[in-house]
Formats: sequence, C-alpha cells, structure tokens
Amino acid sequence: MISCNNNSKSNFKLLLVSISNSLNITEKDTIVEALWKAEGNKTRASRLLGISRPWLYKKMKEFGLY
Repeated sequence: MISCNNNSKSNFKLLLVSISNSLNITEKDTIVEALWKAEGNKTRASRLLGISRPWLYKKMKEFGLY
C-alpha cells in the first residue's frame, strides 16, 4: 500500500493545476492561431479547428478573446 502525506497530496494538486494551466494556454494559442489563419473569420477558424462555431465562441469567451 502506498502512503501519501499531506505534502505529497499538495504537490500533486499543484501539478494538476500546472498541467491544467498549460493546457489552457495551448488551447488559447491554438484558437488565436486559427483565427489569424482565417483572417478573423470565425466560421473558417472553427472549421480549421474541427469544432462548431458556437463552441469556438464559448472558448473565445472563456479565454477573453471576445
């Protein structure tokens, strides 16, 4: 059986937060790049990303791009 102390639990939580932040940054950068390639056309950007236009709008709002 593996024993976890409070310190290792805290470190694990910090690691998860760090990974989550990294994924958000990557996702935001990918959306920005698609918008740039689509010259700001959100329909084209959503097609480049393989997501629906409403989902793109949701993500743009989430990341403060809108």
